[in-house]
Amino acid sequence: MVLQVRFGEKFIEQGSTTERSRRVFGFGSHPLAAVGEAKRVTSADALEDNFRVIMDELLVGNNLEEIRCRGPVRLDETVTPPVTVNYSRVPVGATPDDISRCSLPNDALPSSCPGDELATCICEIEGGCMRGTTLVEEGDPVGILDNDLDGAADQSRLIDGAVALRCATGSGSSTSFDVPLNRDLSYWNPSGTQDRPAQGGFDALGPAVVIVPNSVLPTNVDCGIEFSNEVVDKEGRRACVANYSRDPADADPDDPFDPKALQPDCEEGDFSPFRFTVEPLKFRPSSPLVEGAMDVSTTAPLILETNVPIDVATATTANVTLSPAATYAVETPQSADAIVITPTVGLTANTMYTLTVTAGVTDTFGQSAPASFVLRFTTAP
Repeated sequence: MVLQVRFGEKFIEQGSTTERSRRVFGFGSHPLAAVGEAKRVTSADALEDNFRVIMDELLVGNNLEEIRCRGPVRLDETVTPPVTVNYSRVPVGATPDDISRCSLPNDALPSSCPGDELATCICEIEGGCMRGTTLVEEGDPVGILDNDLDGAADQSRLIDGAVALRCATGSGSSTSFDVPLNRDLSYWNPSGTQDRPAQGGFDALGPAVVIVPNSVLPTNVDCGIEFSNEVVDKEGRRACVANYSRDPADADPDDPFDPKALQPDCEEGDFSPFRFTVEPLKFRPSSPLVEGAMDVSTTAPLILETNVPIDVATATTANVTLSPAATYAVETPQSADAIVITPTVGLTANTMYTLTVTAGVTDTFGQSAPASFVLRFTTAP
């Protein structure tokens, strides 16, 4: 079962107005966690680079990762037109010796890596697989990519669909979507214990599945994790998230994350106990433009920075308005993390303006800010 999940949250320290980011136990806790390091996250960092999902025991890694071959070995027919894939799953029961025999030089593969049930990187394409300029017949070994000749695979990646970072389309919505993951950077780490090591700290706890989003997270949504039915332990039990129930005899009423008061249980395939909320889409005026700014230039661009890239198609004069009416253009930089409002005819001098960004401006997932952004400034000195 999932014992803990570590990832980043946005927060403001007491006595400060500056927003910062830190990694916390967004689910579960640890005896050595300080106050504030274990909490229900309601403002997850939308730029989070990885989620460390810490398990209580080993999973069958064959159902989590696949290894790279020396050429295409199969067709992905889930897309149109089908594309060739140069990754292969390792059969359950295969040993390091089975990997080694399919990692030998090309000329030795036909005798060392016959296409039995424990072989990896066997051609599954009708008509054969191209390994460089050599055609490998269907059913014959293409070979595991092993450029360093150590008898092990050089590269692996997360199996498509093995793990999902799933978010609801809105508050209370039953409709959900998956955040695209970087399968090359996501991985299964079968080592580690609940003893916090000197090197790596809490982010070295394990065993763990490390999930890396492909870019950013959708803003202002509730999310969680799910594993496919194939992700099981060595006894065939499906993964699930620990359901921490409190023991009143041990519970500290002032510490909801007191490990002594948490008795984990787990129902196979149940991932509902872990949820978090991502920070909303935010607009930050770039200096010298601030709320109530005076003597604002009538010709210089007005710049609003965003905390995540936005859908550039939504940054239009219909969704970004100036009042009283003015003539201006709305653009975004290549990074799409700002809105640039450029007067094409100078603003009127000595005039109070209201700049409004409506909910029509969204992030790249189509998510809007919770409310329209409004900023007032004047061109008067």
